[in-house]
Amino acid sequence: MIYTKSNFTNEIARNAGYTELSQEMNSIQSMLHFVKEEPKAPNYFIETMLKLVEFNRISPDNPYKLHKSYPSPRSIYSAKFFVKFGGLFVSKNEWTGCYEYYQYEQNQGNNWDILITFWRSYPNHYRFIQKTLYLLEVGHLLYNVIYFANLFNISYELDIQEGAIRLRAQNKPYVGFNIDKVSDMFLERTEQRSSGTYQHGVSSFNKLNKQAELPSRSVIQQFLGKAFEKEITQLISFEHFAKNNRGRFITDRGFEIGYESMNRIYPHVNFRGVELFSTFLIDHMAYQKGDQTLTKCILAVGFVAQYFLLWAADNAMFGRPIKSFSIHEFERLSQVESQKNTLFYTQMYWAK
Repeated sequence: MIYTKSNFTNEIARNAGYTELSQEMNSIQSMLHFVKEEPKAPNYFIETMLKLVEFNRISPDNPYKLHKSYPSPRSIYSAKFFVKFGGLFVSKNEWTGCYEYYQYEQNQGNNWDILITFWRSYPNHYRFIQKTLYLLEVGHLLYNVIYFANLFNISYELDIQEGAIRLRAQNKPYVGFNIDKVSDMFLERTEQRSSGTYQHGVSSFNKLNKQAELPSRSVIQQFLGKAFEKEITQLISFEHFAKNNRGRFITDRGFEIGYESMNRIYPHVNFRGVELFSTFLIDHMAYQKGDQTLTKCILAVGFVAQYFLLWAADNAMFGRPIKSFSIHEFERLSQVESQKNTLFYTQMYWAK
């Protein structure tokens, strides 16, 4: 799935109210042919990796009840995830729990390769940003995949294709000690990830755990480098806005934003009950470098955003991604250097 320069300019123009052009989706679904279904995985590595795409939680009092290890708009989960083994691509049926084997018409590559493609459509009202939503969703998933790949000491090279995202295995997985324990602990963390209820606005006035320190940027950049080349890590950035003791959001740059101002530009949430929010930006050099770079930058934004969602879960916080907002108003309020960057994605966090 390639995000083009035209996708980027049209999305920005549509956000400003200038045009309404839909984003067209590409998929290799028609090139994947079902072969068989088995009750057990062919090996431990595939069994473990496919746990990342199982439903792991049902939320009460929420119209979007079903959740996996990563977020998806309205719990649609549009991506299909495969691992190659023995000439076939193995996926997992999220309803029956059985392992499905597919023949792919372009069957090049090696065992342990990972293939992700668009599988389930978004509602029509998302048509203007559906490719963006999909790539952000896959970026969230990629964080989890790379975390598990690390456990097995297997490295991957990211390959962006027209209808798919492929991770090409650079070596075989190694099954070491304690993988069960560590992977189960990680999956437990993902079960704690929650966007909170959607039936009511954010209204929690609990305070965040003051011991919950934000992860260091160097740690995040180091892990990001396991999936993306250095150029991509330098083209995305993030900033946190933490509420101070006067009830105003403040950044490392020192300026403040009142929760009332945030409510005006995003009225779906009462920011009086939010303790922290993050913004994720893409450098305009990504646009100049072309479609492949733009696509990887969006995936990388989702990757880093997933890191923070799990950090929030570790610290008894809700974490909710937000994509539908006025870019101009948000950039103005957060004093983004808009000639250099575009504010592309946000997340907010509040105490459970």
